[in-house]
Amino acid sequence: MKLNVSMRMRIFVISVCIIISGQVIYSKKNVESFQKSYLETLQMKCQKLGGFLKDDIEYVLSLNIPFAKLAKLENTLREILDVIPELEFIEITDREGHVLHYAAHKSVTHIEAGTTLPSFNEEATLKIRHLGLNLSDVDTLLPVFYKRENQHVGYIKMRLSPEVIVSKSREILWDMITVILTSLLITFEMLTFFVSYSITDPLERMVKEVEGAVRSLSPLSGKGFLFVNELADVIERFNYLESRGEKSNE
Repeated sequence: MKLNVSMRMRIFVISVCIIISGQVIYSKKNVESFQKSYLETLQMKCQKLGGFLKDDIEYVLSLNIPFAKLAKLENTLREILDVIPELEFIEITDREGHVLHYAAHKSVTHIEAGTTLPSFNEEATLKIRHLGLNLSDVDTLLPVFYKRENQHVGYIKMRLSPEVIVSKSREILWDMITVILTSLLITFEMLTFFVSYSITDPLERMVKEVEGAVRSLSPLSGKGFLFVNELADVIERFNYLESRGEKSNE
């Protein structure tokens, strides 16, 4: 007699479901935690470097240089992009949103006053939300003032690349999936050993001994099954029934 295959499969399936459920919950929490921590770190870097750029611009403005005539910011913008490669772009705009300077990894340009780039349009916003992020996650907005007159003159706008953030999160997710698969393989090996050592082998051995005892009309020894209480009880019950059968035959 062999242990019913469906019983093995049930044990394995239940264990696999428990492990997968636990790992999925853990992976989800871990990815969310990583993404939150990653975003907070990038936002702090943007605030810090954006603050340096803001101080430089406001210092130049204090020299009575018009905001629209700012020049030679290219090197500073490139340095910020080099320090934060996750940045998609940096914009310096006036109060109306007209772009004066635009910097991305491929180009750093000075733009004629009155120009509006589509960087912050509705399509870009929908793209960010489609990736599961909010504008507050990727955008840093710093106001620029002409301090002598405490006059608000423009903004520094910095946007993190949502694709890079999602890509990093996916890398963590794939690592988690690898851990899940490894856990399943180890679990399968352990379950195979456990089922064989603790269930299959004792049951098969007991069945053989019961068949032998029936043929020889002799009681079973429960010493070999003392570590499995259920099987010891079965043997004790078998011996009891057999002894009653012998008495009735007499």
